[in-house]
Amino acid sequence: MQSIIVRQKKQQGTEEICIGNDIISTLVNKKLLNKYDKVLFVADVNVYEKYKAYIDNIAKSLDSENVILVKPELEFKDFNNCGIIFDKLVDMKASRKSCLVAIGGGYVGDLVGFTASVYMRGIDFVQIPSTFMAMADGVIGKVAINYNGHKNIIGNFYSPRYIFCDTNFLESLKEEEILFGMVEVWKHALLKNNREVINKIETFLNGGEIDLEKIIYFSMKTKKDFVKADLEDTKGRHKALSLGHTFANYLEAHKNFRHGVAVFYGIIFSTILSFELNKVGNKKYRSILSTAALFEKSINGLKKLQIEIDMEHILEKLKFDKINSHGGYSFVLLDNGGYMVNTGMSKELIRKGLNKLKELSFE
Repeated sequence: MQSIIVRQKKQQGTEEICIGNDIISTLVNKKLLNKYDKVLFVADVNVYEKYKAYIDNIAKSLDSENVILVKPELEFKDFNNCGIIFDKLVDMKASRKSCLVAIGGGYVGDLVGFTASVYMRGIDFVQIPSTFMAMADGVIGKVAINYNGHKNIIGNFYSPRYIFCDTNFLESLKEEEILFGMVEVWKHALLKNNREVINKIETFLNGGEIDLEKIIYFSMKTKKDFVKADLEDTKGRHKALSLGHTFANYLEAHKNFRHGVAVFYGIIFSTILSFELNKVGNKKYRSILSTAALFEKSINGLKKLQIEIDMEHILEKLKFDKINSHGGYSFVLLDNGGYMVNTGMSKELIRKGLNKLKELSFE
């Protein structure tokens, strides 16, 4: 088992990220949650159906029979589902010494994390991600829910006490789920300008083997480094993790794209903008698009995206992205050394970038 420690300032104590095979037994055997007076499990309904005996056994081992099931869909990451969790916490008389455990993908982790951050002004929570995406991009530093069609617009700076990335969950995932999670790994590799990891991703995309445990460790260690340098997102370092997410938020909210697919096309769009602003040279631009072409062979959604591009609608909706300020458009862009945050993007440049995206072909 590999471990990553994230030291917190706002919260007492530390966050520990554990990565390995069959490590949920560590949670039970070390009695890590026995210090809490009440434990409430919130599980993805699909994960619970598949691993019911497994999850029930964990809950029973921790003297908890409290399990809430939620749907892992965009529209369910909202106040209504927070309310369901609040109702259960109040019903079971949970105190500030109680704990929430999230079992599922990123939506469940965010929903539970936000609820934990505000119940009695903050209680501990634990994330047990069941998807490769949620393992490669687990919760460090921030949690959020959606509101009125706006993605992640209400949130808090908060972290789980533990994340248990058990690779046993990956054995039953469809290949596309691994592929979507690999997009977040690619994002982190681009931010770090790490050619070695990009080469490994390309090997995987070409049908080769990849050590998922090691790649999860790289991805979470990278995320930790960015968060640690800018815990409350005031210096622009933490914002780097939003590479590709400005356009992705639009695609998810208004075009029903899956998160991994949306981030993939968001990264391509940010790369185009970076090239148009001369932040990346032709060699790096072509290199990024070469990797993107390998992803596109499996994702195969570019033509659909190109048909659905409505420039004025995109410009209008992008005005209200969470990294914007002073009425301007902000994007995380790539440069030859890694990344930069552009806070003054013009409508003209965005239109130009969208036109290039509409004309892009990997054939």
